[in-house]
Amino acid sequence: MLPGVRAALCLDSESAKGARKWNHANVLVLSILSTTIPMAEAILDVWFTTPLDNDDWNLEQIAYLDDMESVFGRD
Repeated sequence: MLPGVRAALCLDSESAKGARKWNHANVLVLSILSTTIPMAEAILDVWFTTPLDNDDWNLEQIAYLDDMESVFGRD
């Protein structure tokens, strides 16, 4: 775990949307074996257009991830 890095393996546009919206992911990981060019285009479109969700519940989850970083992260 690297502090500030939130990577998400996204196999479709819905997983990309959720990763950005709810996990504030900032690194996109794609599978070369299972991602076609049209799928990659759809995933990238959603990735770059989905805003981060900052409601109270989501911010609690992000705080939890921040706590994990402080325990397990590397400097």
